[in-house]
Formats: sequence, C-alpha cells, structure tokens
Amino acid sequence: MVFAFYPSFPRWRLLAGIGAALMAYGPAGAQENAGRITYDVTFSVPAETDLEDRLEDASNLEELKDQPVDAPEALLVRARAEPEYLIAALQAEARYGAVVRVTVAGVAVDAPGASAAVARAAQAGPVPIIVTVEPGPEFKFQSIRTVTADGRPSPVPIDLGKAGLTTGEPARSADIIAGERAIVRQIRETGRPLARVAEREAVVNHSTSTMDLTIILDPGAPATFGEVTVSGTDRLRPEIVAERAPFATGEPYSPAKIARYREKLSELAVFKTVRIVEGDQLNPDGSLPIRVEVAERPRRYVGAEASYSTSEGAGVGAYWGHRNLFGGAEGLRLDANVSRLGANAYDDLEYKLGITFTKPSIITPKDDLTVSVLATREAPDAYTRVGVGGVASIKREITEHLSVQAGIEVDRSRIDDVFGRNDYTLIGIPLGVTWDNTDSKLDPTEGFRAALTVTPFPYADGSQAGMTIAKGQVSAYRAIDDAHRFVVAGRIGAGTALGAEIRDLPANRRFFAGGGGSIRGYTYQSVSPRLDEDTIIGGRSLLEGSLELRVKVTDKIGIVPFVDAGAAFDREFPDFNQDIQYAAGLGLRYYTAIGPIRADVAFPLNPREDDPVAAFYISLGQAF
Repeated sequence: MVFAFYPSFPRWRLLAGIGAALMAYGPAGAQENAGRITYDVTFSVPAETDLEDRLEDASNLEELKDQPVDAPEALLVRARAEPEYLIAALQAEARYGAVVRVTVAGVAVDAPGASAAVARAAQAGPVPIIVTVEPGPEFKFQSIRTVTADGRPSPVPIDLGKAGLTTGEPARSADIIAGERAIVRQIRETGRPLARVAEREAVVNHSTSTMDLTIILDPGAPATFGEVTVSGTDRLRPEIVAERAPFATGEPYSPAKIARYREKLSELAVFKTVRIVEGDQLNPDGSLPIRVEVAERPRRYVGAEASYSTSEGAGVGAYWGHRNLFGGAEGLRLDANVSRLGANAYDDLEYKLGITFTKPSIITPKDDLTVSVLATREAPDAYTRVGVGGVASIKREITEHLSVQAGIEVDRSRIDDVFGRNDYTLIGIPLGVTWDNTDSKLDPTEGFRAALTVTPFPYADGSQAGMTIAKGQVSAYRAIDDAHRFVVAGRIGAGTALGAEIRDLPANRRFFAGGGGSIRGYTYQSVSPRLDEDTIIGGRSLLEGSLELRVKVTDKIGIVPFVDAGAAFDREFPDFNQDIQYAAGLGLRYYTAIGPIRADVAFPLNPREDDPVAAFYISLGQAF
C-alpha cells in the first residue's frame, strides 16, 4: 500500500483558548465556567513500549484539557479528532500499524448515545475520557531508493547514510522528512538550486513490519549565479550590499556561498535583518536571480559595559557609535572606560579613551580599513603608564576562513617601573594572519581559530630599535554530542619579544600571565618574572593554555569546569625550568542573544605564598 504521513501538529493550539484558560481562575472565572463541561484524560498504553509520555505530549485532548466546552457535542468533536494527532506521533516512532480508540463517559465517541452519556457524566464532575492505544510493531526500512520522475537514478550521487536513511533502521516519519531535506541539500551542493522532492512512495508490509521507501526527485538543472538586486536600504548605498557577494555573475551556483554572503552582510553591523531570496526559476541563460532584502538598524547607538574580578577589581565603561557615517557602512565608535575599581586606590585607577573608525571595501570588497586611536593610563602592580597611540590597518579576506592584515602603529608612552621613569616613542608595522572556521563568533561549538601577529619596530626612541614582538593563539572547539550541549574547548597562547633586553623593553610590551584573561585563580600579572620576591617586571616570552568542558544544562543555563596553566618567562623563548602555575575552577553561563554572561570561580592548584585561595570573575562572553 502507498502510505501518506500525517503532518506534525503545532502547539499554537493553546493560544486559541488562552482567554478561557485565564478565566478559569479566580471568582470571576469560576462564575464564568459554571455549567461548562470539564474532563479528565487517561491513556492506556502498553508499558513496554515506553510511549506514554510521547503520546501525552502529542495529545490534543491533553493540550486543551484546561479549556472547558459548552456542550456535549463540542467535547465529542474534540475527542473524535484525537486519533489523528496520536497516529501522527506514532508514525514519528515508526509505528504504522497503530490503533487508537477513544471512549467518553464509558462509550465510544461515535456511539449513538455518546452525547447523552456525556451530559449525564458532566453532572457528576469531570467527564472521564479513556484513550486506548495499540501501537503495533516498530517498522524498519527494507529498501530505500532515490529516482527521478521517469524512474532513472539521480543524476548526482546521493549518500543516504549522510541523510540519516539506512536499511534495517526504524522507518520513523520524522527521519524520512529530515532525510529528504538532507538529500535536497546534497543535490543543491552540486550546483542545482531548484532541487526538490517531487513525491514520496512509502509502501508498508504489515506481515513483515517493513517499509519500502521510494523518494522521487526533481533535481533541477545546474545553474550559475545571476544578477544580485537589493531592496530595503535607506541611507546605505545598495551597491555596497551587492559588491559584498562572495561570487560573481556567471559563477556556478553554491549554497555555501549564499550562506557566506549572509555572514558577510551581517558583519557590517548596519542591518537589523538580512534576507537572501533565491529565484524560484532560472533565467533563460540558466542563471539564478538573487534578491537581497535588508532592513537597516538605527544609525546611532549608545551602550555600557561592566566586568568584575576579585583580583583585578571592577571595570565600567560607556560607548557611543555610528553605523553608517557616509552611506558606505563606515563605522565610528567612541569608548570610555575606567577599571581596577576596588583593586587600586581611587587616585591610581586605569582609564581608557578610544576612537575607532572602520571603512569596509576600502580598496576592493575584500579589503576593510580600521583606524583606532587610544589614550590610556595603566596602573597594574608592575608599572604605571600614561600614553597615546594609534593603529591603521587593512584586513584582506583571502578565503572564507583565511584573512591577512597589515598596518602601521605609533605609540608614545611615559612609563614608571622598577627601572625608573622612561619615555618611549615606537613606530611598528603589525602584520597578522587569521584562520577561523568556527560555527559561531560568540559561542563556537565546532572548528578552529588561529591568529598570529608579528610586529617589527624599525623605529624605537627610548627602547631597542629593530626589536620584534610576536603573539599567537590557537583555540579549538568540538561538540561531543549531536545536540551540541557538550563542547570541549581548548586554547594555547604564546608570545616572544626578540631583539631587546628586558630593561630596554617598554613595560607595556612585556609579557605577563595571571588573571581573568590568562590564568584564572591568580592575581593579575602575578605569574611573571620578578626582580625580587615582590617586584614584578614581566617577561620576554609567554606560554599559557586552557581547557574547558562547556555543558548546556538548559537552553539558557550552562556550567563550565575548566583548568588553566602557564607562565611568562624572562628569556626570549619559554624556559620550562621556570615554574608553571596551574588552576582549576567552575563557571556558570547564562546564554543571551549577544553572547553568554560568564561567572567563573578559580582555585590555584600549586599556589605560592602570596597567591589567593580563590578568584571570582564576571564578564560577557566565553573565556576564549
């Protein structure tokens, strides 16, 4: 027989009677419900099938139980619809021989005297409804075929295993529907954007409890990318949107490039929404028209931020920004921050005042300009610095995951440290390369990130000209379950300063370890070389790492056990004869649309005499 699946029924049914449900409470509700018919539902399901909870979740009667009806016939209408909902749920569990029977007030819902029986039972209280389910055996796939409408094999290879369809496995309707979507995605990935499932034939054999599944495909024709049209822009010039496309007109169609296009537009931070609509038919030349529908955010924005740790104190800041200065998605942001509140005296706090300008597509659509200027006062335990500096750089996208960056940096500082007061003027050329194939910028669960920056300083007044500072970090993320609720995350960071002795290296260019962004549990910068027992001077190299298990307990709440380790070293490269400090802790995460709010408590594992027993941190975003 050819079998048609029942669709899954949405849970919006509850909204239809929400007013009546609310009126069921309180004196007014009790008066309103006087004379209305209520009911109780009992499910009779074989215990060994373990289906009762699944059926109760799918039950229309259970869903609407708190909404009384006005007449016996209304209750019978509701009860007669019940088998349809439950059979759909049973098909989702590969049960195609199921029988569902419903009795109301002890009689079948279609019995001639059912209405009168309901009326009599209602006088004594809630009407009893019994739903009896005979789920039958679990059906399994006997054969699975994919063919075109004329009976020929698919013109492109189909991997049924990757689609989740395997002979001998349970023939769940939900898996079939999901498998069909996966098959269509496989065909689209070969450059056929109009691929679809034309028909499905599911033949079940009740004597063997098996299913023969035939999926009839309409693969469509291979296509190229057609012209990109843009709608919804206000002040932004539409050509800015069109030129960000990672494909050219006439290039073979690729759904991955459509997804990348959406990401690139979202990176502009100009848009509230981005919708890329593919044409439903090809142009005469075989190209697929692409329409981009956008809605712009308000051009100006303001905000505030805060952080806290027991070792570094509190930090607060405010910012103002403009998302589209001249119609080309140019960004401008002003930041003001004060930090080390509670850690330093009020006359010894840290301050930052910065301005950042960004200009996308400065040379080509793949080149983005960033110019930033920062005036700052830093006052950690190791030094005090007052300075102003600026960086101008251009970042070029080489591939979807790889980008390079080059620029020029100017820094003027006055620093007081163990070596006295010194003035520095530095001119550097920062060069960087970044690889990122993670699945999320804010909360990755899969992929790698790697970044390396090398900055030679050909001019250095007050320091050693010709020195070079290099910093790098690699982080990796791997979900260990299909739902991505358990994620292992790890990182390794390193750095070196070449060509300068420690006393000739400006203190803010030295390497320090310890604190919330480094080795949690230790005081800020404390895991660093010292001149004596009490005086931290910093090092010429750094090595540190972290390992976390990120566990989502619910969609909003997560816990994160972690370990950190590392140190800064007085030589140009890490010296493992020097002590490495270790810490472990537990974090709490509250997931929001702008990223997780992080609260961590960390404990040194090999504490020194002056190390704290524990340290506590609160901030926005994952640790790495």
